[in-house]
Amino acid sequence: MRAWQRRFSHKILERGYQYYEDELVDEMQTEQEITTATIKGSKPYHVQVRYQNGHLSWATCDCPYARNGRYCKHEAALLYALDAQKGIPPVLASKRLELFVEDYAVIDIETTGLDDARDAIIEVGAIRVYPGGRLETYTSLIHTDQKLSSSIETLTGITQDMVSKAPPLEKVLREFGDFVRGTTLIGHNVPFDLAFLKRDFLSCLHEEFDPYYIDTLYLARRYLKNMAHYDLATVASYFKIDTGYHHRALQDVLMTLGIYRCFKEIEAFRQLCYRLENEMIIP
Repeated sequence: MRAWQRRFSHKILERGYQYYEDELVDEMQTEQEITTATIKGSKPYHVQVRYQNGHLSWATCDCPYARNGRYCKHEAALLYALDAQKGIPPVLASKRLELFVEDYAVIDIETTGLDDARDAIIEVGAIRVYPGGRLETYTSLIHTDQKLSSSIETLTGITQDMVSKAPPLEKVLREFGDFVRGTTLIGHNVPFDLAFLKRDFLSCLHEEFDPYYIDTLYLARRYLKNMAHYDLATVASYFKIDTGYHHRALQDVLMTLGIYRCFKEIEAFRQLCYRLENEMIIP
């Protein structure tokens, strides 16, 4: 891990690295150890860092997240770009894997909103895939006292009455943790899911939850170039995977499993072509 990365949360590093990979760092200029750049996010944000010889003195950004002095994804993106400019391979300091595995669990959660600091998980779903292809499923709604917005009820089909009668968070987390323990987790934009799960495992069970994972959103951006959108439904539609009942946890897990298997097939074909070419079998 680079020294500057220790100042950022893993979630922010993930997002910053993705911005760097998507080439959203623009107009970089360095003068007397201070580098400025524009990061092309939901709108252009302006970043400035003082970074020399691997040492970060300070960083600023005009995005809302950084206004209280927090280190943001736009600053991380610029620092990754600066490392690359200096010939230092940008390394993502996380447990994201970039390989294909035979023993894994595909997961998805539904929440009351997008803010992992205040919103609640209301449903989890998972499919455990064992070597040889055997499958097991787990899904559960989760009780919450938070009021569900009409937009969440419409989006998910999960109602206030359903979550009020659901099992408590502690029970579901224990069952879910037992179900996925010891395996690699797979999800679409799975750092979002992990941020909620890590928070609740720590606050509710007083346990760390820090699994290795594979992100199919990352794979989609790597394998499917020049798509306008990389959300779950769009990528599933590209592979002609049924998107019915989208935004329920287990249905989203099924879509993600299908996407992951498609990428495994693409990579297997690539590897086969590479071996054939190198063994001079193709004339």
